[in-house]
This record gives sequence, structure tokens and C-alpha cells, in this order.
Amino acid sequence: MAARPAVTGRGVAVAGLVLSVLALLLGLALGAGITTFLNDDSAVDRLQQQVDDLRDRLDN
Repeated sequence: MAARPAVTGRGVAVAGLVLSVLALLLGLALGAGITTFLNDDSAVDRLQQQVDDLRDRLDN
């Protein structure tokens, strides 16, 4: 491929940075949500009850 004059790839670099920052923010939000959920005892109890109900259904 021949080099094209005045093509620097700056747009691709900026897009990469923007997407990286968005991915980082999404990961932090997901981590915060999971942490909040796990620290909520009633939510964990509901989840455990659902798992127990599913186990009971499988045993029958």
C-alpha cells in the first residue's frame, strides 16, 4: 500500500481514545452496580430464594 500524503490517522487515534474512555466508564458503572447489588442484603436474599426455587424444581 502506498503512503498517502497528508493522512495522519489522527481521527482513528481520537476515536480510539474516546472509545477507551467510554469503555472505562461503562466498566466502572458496571462494577459499582454489582457492588451495590451485592451489598444489598434483601437483593441477595431474593436471588438466593430464586436459586433455591430452581433447585427444588429440578429435584422434582
